[in-house]
Amino acid sequence: MKRLVASCAGTLVSLLLAGTAALAGETIKIGIIQPLTGATAFEGNAVVNGARMAMEEWNAAGGLGGRTIELVVEDGQCVPPKSVSAAEKLIVRDKVVGLLGAFCSSSTAAVMPVAKQYKVPHITGVSTSPPLTEQGNEWFFRAQATSSLMAKAFGPILVKDVGVKKAAFLVVNDDFGRAVVKEFGDAIKAAGAQVLATEIYDRKETDLTSYLTKLRSLGVDSIGTAAYASHGIAMSKQAKEVGLKATIFGEGAWTTEAFFKGADAELRPGQPRNSDNIYAIVEYVYTVSNPLNNAFVKKHLELHKENPSKYAAAGWLIMSIMADAIKRAGKAEPAAIREALEKTDFNSFTGNYRFNEKHQAYNFDVYLTKNEGGKPNVFKASKIERP
Repeated sequence: MKRLVASCAGTLVSLLLAGTAALAGETIKIGIIQPLTGATAFEGNAVVNGARMAMEEWNAAGGLGGRTIELVVEDGQCVPPKSVSAAEKLIVRDKVVGLLGAFCSSSTAAVMPVAKQYKVPHITGVSTSPPLTEQGNEWFFRAQATSSLMAKAFGPILVKDVGVKKAAFLVVNDDFGRAVVKEFGDAIKAAGAQVLATEIYDRKETDLTSYLTKLRSLGVDSIGTAAYASHGIAMSKQAKEVGLKATIFGEGAWTTEAFFKGADAELRPGQPRNSDNIYAIVEYVYTVSNPLNNAFVKKHLELHKENPSKYAAAGWLIMSIMADAIKRAGKAEPAAIREALEKTDFNSFTGNYRFNEKHQAYNFDVYLTKNEGGKPNVFKASKIERP
């Protein structure tokens, strides 16, 4: 069977030319649960935009055996009960054959039993909490590195090359934040750094000055973080306002244009950028140059007038992996899709994605970036080996 390369302002998705009778019929519905409103709305909408880009590329290249993919979107708000209700609706009422989401690790964890109960394959491209893939849920797949894998890749580099010696953590109060504290805390301590304190803020908080003032009094030289865009903007500005001269590093929205625009808004001429000298641990960055990524960046700029974030890339990736599995399965039936997902061998703009026996992805690249001059540049890269 030959492969046809889909081209829509760039080569992004390889599709099988030949369809099957089993895939003929109505649209194939894939559900996605993301926070479209609330504190993480920017990130969730970016994921949906990326998934829609992938859907449109597959459909423009002939769909799946002649059937059009339909993305059915629900707002889970990063609230577990709302995400569960969204999953129930998508599966029972909308009859989706696969689920994407639900962004925050706590919401993804809440949706996992629902997908398992109804036997519907479920993929996340964002949730990093390590325990998600330790539960033995055969219907759940993670196309993303865990905080544990990221910390193992970059913990020693943070100490040796970035200069993290006396650190503190300032993280959002959810599974994402707690995972960053544990995994990166363990990694940097093993590499010789100290962790002097951990401060946890609520997702709705944007005034972080009291936490930052406390950390300044401790004399920390670095702050490990788990931050969404609104928190990152506040942290980068308020750290300077309270006179905290510490290197910020961590997971989150540090490489997004929303962060850069918000952090550097209203700067006076000659004033240093608030966004500079921040180190982000990410699975995608738009400044990496390769044919697939260059095409994705170009198309995203055309559609959304800004460079893609790691969240847009995650949406594109999980939609593409799901569509690729359906195509290889030869039928839009959840059990067959799940079996095909286990045999995933998908090339994306950050490398090749496969799943181990626990359905944790591996074989792709991740990055430690440094913000300089209003953009994220790769400081170090590492490959996620089979866990």
